[in-house]
Amino acid sequence: MRRRCDQIFRLRSVICGQEPFLRTGLRSAAMVTKSVVIALALAESHIMPFGAWSASMLNENYRSERWGEDLEESKRRTELRINPEAAGRFMAIVWH
Repeated sequence: MRRRCDQIFRLRSVICGQEPFLRTGLRSAAMVTKSVVIALALAESHIMPFGAWSASMLNENYRSERWGEDLEESKRRTELRINPEAAGRFMAIVWH
């Protein structure tokens, strides 16, 4: 438990040390991808927007392959695909 708390505090310090506009982009990316780590990787250009979206959809893709495609879920995923791209562009403008 102690180690996990240390990791959370380190992530928090990295995020809190960023400019407010970048934190806005990080929040947007984290909300879309459901992952702070993916959002940070996107902000640092360690992952491209499509890669961020793909990584965030691993569980949904697994379920679709395992139990079949849900048309409404597929439509939702397609609509969400643009969000990491927008967050990535915003952070690239603010970051650099």
